[in-house]
Amino acid sequence: MIVGLFVRHYKSYKATHFIPITRSRKNLAIYIGANGVGKSAILDALDKYFNGGVWTINSSARADGGLGGDDKVPFIAPVFLVPKEKITNATAQQQADQLHGAIIDFLKDDLSKLSSPSLQEFRRFALDMLKEAGDDYYIIVIGKNSTDQGRIFLGPFERQQGIRDALKLEDHGHATEALKKVDEFIASFYSYFYIPVEVDTATYTKLEQQQIQKLLDDDILSAVSKAIGKTTVAQINDNLRIYLEEIHGHIESYRYKGTYRDQITIKDLTDKVFDAFFSTKVLHKTSAGSNIPVSSLSSGEKRQALIETIYSLLKRSSDRKSQLIIAIDEPDASLHASACHDQFERVSSFSSLTNPSAQVLLTTHWYGFLPLARDGEAHSISNEHGKLSISTIDLLSFRESVKDLKKMSKGEIPADVSMKSYNDLVQSIFSAVMRDEPYNWIICEGLSDKLYIENFLGPLIEDKKIRVLPVGGYADVARIHERLAVPMDESEFRGKIKGKVLCLVDTDREAPAFKASSARNLYFKRMIYDAKVQDVVLVEADSNMRSPETAIEASLDPAIYCSVLKAISQSNSPRKVAAALIIAGSDVNASAKVSQDALDLKKSQMQQLNVLFETGADKVAFAREYCEISDVSSRPSWADQVAAIFEQKV
Repeated sequence: MIVGLFVRHYKSYKATHFIPITRSRKNLAIYIGANGVGKSAILDALDKYFNGGVWTINSSARADGGLGGDDKVPFIAPVFLVPKEKITNATAQQQADQLHGAIIDFLKDDLSKLSSPSLQEFRRFALDMLKEAGDDYYIIVIGKNSTDQGRIFLGPFERQQGIRDALKLEDHGHATEALKKVDEFIASFYSYFYIPVEVDTATYTKLEQQQIQKLLDDDILSAVSKAIGKTTVAQINDNLRIYLEEIHGHIESYRYKGTYRDQITIKDLTDKVFDAFFSTKVLHKTSAGSNIPVSSLSSGEKRQALIETIYSLLKRSSDRKSQLIIAIDEPDASLHASACHDQFERVSSFSSLTNPSAQVLLTTHWYGFLPLARDGEAHSISNEHGKLSISTIDLLSFRESVKDLKKMSKGEIPADVSMKSYNDLVQSIFSAVMRDEPYNWIICEGLSDKLYIENFLGPLIEDKKIRVLPVGGYADVARIHERLAVPMDESEFRGKIKGKVLCLVDTDREAPAFKASSARNLYFKRMIYDAKVQDVVLVEADSNMRSPETAIEASLDPAIYCSVLKAISQSNSPRKVAAALIIAGSDVNASAKVSQDALDLKKSQMQQLNVLFETGADKVAFAREYCEISDVSSRPSWADQVAAIFEQKV
């Protein structure tokens, strides 16, 4: 995957800059920030590196002059983290070993010796990344410059003597021959699919278009190639050669000669057949018996059509020969607020549809994705008085990342990011419940809650267009409820609200006091174990019933719960010991309604239960195991209460 990017004098980036993409090898990276800070330039620079095209040189650097020479020439140099097992060519392995080793030696140098701020940033970034990645990867920096794009350019390392010595480069030599096989591997293994903001959707969705073919598997192309056959190609070449010689016999002093080959190949014919068949086919949107060409759709609808097409093409075939890198500039462009959530749901799922997993790079002005706890990284870019600053937020621990940034930035960065993210998300939810065909929403705490809820509600999720959003914790659910309560309780909107929003939380030991809103179609419920009925029930969030502490795992089907515990105890899970200690010597209560009463646990076993569900990742792993063998028929009674909220008419 690409983990970072060096650029010099490209678009808004004057001088050399290092731009992080992913420190933790995550497949989703999103860039946020004001217009003009360089978000789109990152995706565009990578497009020029992989797919070629005219470079846009920084206007200020061009005006200063002197862009020649290796120390000033504009360049684009991605930083790759490549699994060693993927490079199978012996020569490529040797070259990758040399470059990787030289970069590692460079990273071990004293930070104070580095005069370049971009290399200082890279060193800090790379050392953190390699601690987690281990020894199974090559770190490779290999780029191009603007004046000679056929030459391999090492970016900021072009003039680093240690790197040059390791590659055995002469004083004025360059790395093209020394890294030729590595460069060929990069070109064959990675496929970059880029959608800029301004794009002709009708053209971009045509199957014969070169970019869209990157999303197709090889089945159809192989079928066409097989149908043509080598014999047919040879016969066509023979006939054309005879025809050409006949022409030469009628003209004097001139001959037709090929510049690099004198015959057509089976690929030439396959491409032409593919182009001839699909060039007359235009993507249409089908709705209520009508077919509307995408060129006639609104700007927002065109953007949605493009994303849906990509999603469908990726989903139809997961296995890929190359690793896809899908870069989309502002997938939210021209979209109504109510559609932004669904758009990001789609694009963030792209990486899970392919093998190897696709890498997804996005830019956006819609901050509403941040509280949704997606597993990826967001990079907030700012440019104050010509000083570039990039702050990284781990989406899986969004709140912790924002707190850390608050300390480092003295409150400046998170104030904007945190406030705008919740405002955008709330606006999106509110717009969606106002639609003629509204969405319904369940705002819950964690991803494990989402998995259980969707499993328990089953077909109702689709039938009632319910979107289940995990936002991270009780306080965050309460925050969204509070912000929704104001517009949903306004008299001018009450009669227009057609969708429902349910905020759903566990009962925590130290949950803050809360006052529920009386806004129409806005609910705030809390799960709690009721000893009188020996079941987990829903109460109002501000109910005086505050104990015992109750998590969603206490409400599960007893038999399935014990079955999952047993499976974990016999697995290779790091929690196998905890699971084994929980079920060892415990009698299953056959009359129990919920997992809270399923086992008679000692104090030591209760401690192991805390170990089993110690982290959010542990909870998610358990939930996935549970949902694989559970369905709507085993849903708890509180889920029946949830279903009733959405089944009743407004």
